[in-house]
Amino acid sequence: SLDRIKCRLLEGTVGQEVRALVLDMQARLLLDMLGKGIESALVHPESLITEPWHASSETLSSLDSEAMTVEPALIASIQ
Repeated sequence: SLDRIKCRLLEGTVGQEVRALVLDMQARLLLDMLGKGIESALVHPESLITEPWHASSETLSSLDSEAMTVEPALIASIQ
């Protein structure tokens, strides 16, 4: 269903317009994900880690799973 909508949206457009549309959609998704992350951090400030990319696996695995909740609608996009 979503693919059909995308195809109808893209009918008759040139490659450059398609790329611009895709980039716009990706930017909107990233902003939404960033907003959800900020919202989660405000609700659960204990889940914040300074420089998480440097955190050990022990630190990351010790986090409360409830504090790291993700909007269910975003799970497919994140994967």
